[in-house]
Amino acid sequence: MMRSLAGRFFVLSALWIGIALIGAWLVIGGGLDRFVTERFRAEIQATSDAIVAALEARPDGTGAELGVPILDPRYERPLSGWYWQVTGPGGPSISSDSLFRETLRPPFDVGPDGQGLFAITREVTIPDVANALTVVVTAPDAELAATRRAIRGPLFWSLAALGAGLATLAFLQGRLALGGFAHIRRGIGAIRDGTAGRVPRRGLSEIDAPIDEINALLEANRATLTRTREHVGNLAHALKTPLAALVNGTPQGSEEAAIARRMDRLIGYHLRRARGAGSAHLLGARTSVVDVAEDIVTVLRGAARERHVSMGVDCPEELYFAGDREDLEEILGNIVENAVAWAHGRVDIAARAEGSTLVLSVSDDGPGIPEESHAHVLARGARLDETTSGTGLGLGIVADLVALNDGKLAFTRSPDEGLSVFVRLPLAGTATPLRLANAAG
Repeated sequence: MMRSLAGRFFVLSALWIGIALIGAWLVIGGGLDRFVTERFRAEIQATSDAIVAALEARPDGTGAELGVPILDPRYERPLSGWYWQVTGPGGPSISSDSLFRETLRPPFDVGPDGQGLFAITREVTIPDVANALTVVVTAPDAELAATRRAIRGPLFWSLAALGAGLATLAFLQGRLALGGFAHIRRGIGAIRDGTAGRVPRRGLSEIDAPIDEINALLEANRATLTRTREHVGNLAHALKTPLAALVNGTPQGSEEAAIARRMDRLIGYHLRRARGAGSAHLLGARTSVVDVAEDIVTVLRGAARERHVSMGVDCPEELYFAGDREDLEEILGNIVENAVAWAHGRVDIAARAEGSTLVLSVSDDGPGIPEESHAHVLARGARLDETTSGTGLGLGIVADLVALNDGKLAFTRSPDEGLSVFVRLPLAGTATPLRLANAAG
């Protein structure tokens, strides 16, 4: 079964138009056929009346003759199919010159040469002739059929043109009526791509009604996510203060202080994960990658300067992440912060587009991570070097946020024998050729 609504509309309209036109062809064509037939009948009936009016008895009383000749050249052309004949009890008395000495025989539907005839007959009596006379007048069937075809031809092409016009009109009406669905589809696609925040109105009440409902749902979704973030933030502040008091009120190095610090780390991790889960797949979200990258470089410039690490950003201005800015800041910020902490002298941040995918890479010239440890460093709270400070939650949060945004995270060795981290995320809009932007640490 056809799955296109526009296709069904067009096929159904074409079917009903075809049925209506076939009915019109049969009704109008039949009426025209009857009109032509009656015209022929009237014409030969007039000839028959003229013959009857001209009949008179012969002086010798042996039959009838025409007192006035029938002046119609069609009845003079031999075997033309236009014949007339007057027959008495003893056989034909008189006939038209077109019969060429031949005789028409009952039922008078075939001529002397075998052609079909359209005939009318009548019996009349005239004064001084004892017996009734049979008057037969014919016309050729071929000429009657040709006249019908000549009239039906324009009718056929007129109905065909009308059908084509009506089918075209049905198609255009279907496109116009169903064009609102395509408009809504394009609007939702733009929202999913991050190039729009609302479905634009069409200016048609029937289309604008569902568009307004869709936009209202989008606004309600954004409002719900905003409230969720606010609750998460309020919860974070509510927990941070008593935890800080608990840490400050316990002796350093005690088991209670360690437990409090672990609780603080876990609370921070789960709050950030909850915020990321709430913002992931936010329709219409669109974040400039170069803005986030340059902001992160600015924030980490002091730490990089202390370690004599320079940072570079290679990213196009027109490249956008189809997601929330805070997610991208969390993902890229944690990766770059780790790179700065481990690099010997250089960290490079790059971004590019591959089809509908945004590819981020952060490379450093540090010691790198052994391949067998790649899965371990993504575990929550895992750390390869226990002598360094930190919670061990950074890359775990990165992995969670990347997964929540339908992305992928991978590690490879960098060109400087350090570590390269690649993140693949949804791309908003269409990327343009790369432009270089540098920031030195």
